Amino acid sequence: MHNGLIGLSGGLDSTVSSYVTATAMQQSINLERISEANLTLVNFRGLENLDTKLIARDLQERFPSVNVQYHELDIREEIRRTNCFIKTLTDRLGLNCIEVPGEIIPRLISSILNEIGDRKGYATIDSTNGTEFVLGEFTTGIRYDIALLSDLFKSSVFAVGELLRIPEFVLNAKPVNSAFSFTDKLSLYFGKVPEDITPKDAYGVLDPVLYWIYEKKKSPKKIADILGHSEEFVKRIKKRIRNQKYRRKTPIFLARSRRLYFPNTTDISDLESK
Repeated sequence: MHNGLIGLSGGLDSTVSSYVTATAMQQSINLERISEANLTLVNFRGLENLDTKLIARDLQERFPSVNVQYHELDIREEIRRTNCFIKTLTDRLGLNCIEVPGEIIPRLISSILNEIGDRKGYATIDSTNGTEFVLGEFTTGIRYDIALLSDLFKSSVFAVGELLRIPEFVLNAKPVNSAFSFTDKLSLYFGKVPEDITPKDAYGVLDPVLYWIYEKKKSPKKIADILGHSEEFVKRIKKRIRNQKYRRKTPIFLARSRRLYFPNTTDISDLESK
């Protein structure tokens, strides 16, 4: 990968994705596998108040062989106009819509980044982690070229961030759900969290529960016994996973076979299916 494009919010996931990508590019240059590499970071101002310029400067200093470029885009007006347009359109069509204001933000960002990537020949890099995937905390209907963290639970992303020595303020920042109106993620899972519990500590509790529910298919009682949690807590997490199942479904493509393969792998070709 010679050219990469990342939407840098300043949160843990996008920051770790940036450092992993820059590290891979630097190593490839050092090993003379490639002669140059470009990493473009785009911050969409007005969404989160984190010092993304500091992250970009640190990347530029630590990875001098990589051409790290940083840009800021203020899309608040575009978001407002898009929301107004959607409301007008749904009103005219007589549709009763459930309003989730945050959904339009990642969709708009994805469209912008992928359009830039297509025009410039850059691979777009998604920062969604495995914890978000299991819990359905991602926006459907968007795509990126590379899903860098999709197999890593959030606690593993913390571990990678520490190994790569990303800025301390990123590791300590309270995670928010930017896809759903910037709600506090930890409060959604645990309720009121004591001040001395760090985000890393909290995900160190949550991720093993997700692993035993989603990967190992164990019962809440079994998991509670293994991990020492209350059965009620495990049941609440399992219910949240179940309620978001529709978001993890693989799209069904129009072909003779109805089996759930992605992308569109069937016993016949697309040409034959026509």
